[in-house]
Amino acid sequence: MSQPDPFAIFNAAVNAAHTKNELMAANARIKQLEERLEAMREAGDAIWYCVRNAKDVKPEELIEAIDGWQEARNHG
Repeated sequence: MSQPDPFAIFNAAVNAAHTKNELMAANARIKQLEERLEAMREAGDAIWYCVRNAKDVKPEELIEAIDGWQEARNHG
C-alpha cells in the first residue's frame, strides 16, 4: 500500500494559483484586444466617413483619418 503524498495539498494549491494566474492573464489580454478592436473600428469609421463624403472632405481630414488608423493598427 502506497503512502499518501505529503505535498499533495501544497502541490494542489500551487497548481490552483498557477491556473488562476493564467486565467487573469488571459482576461487581461482579452480586454487589451477588445480595446484595440474598438480603436480600429473607430479609425475605420473615420476613413469611411471621408470616403462617403469625398466631395466635401478636405485632404487634411483624410490624412488625419489615415494617420489615426495607422496609429491604431500599430500601437492599439
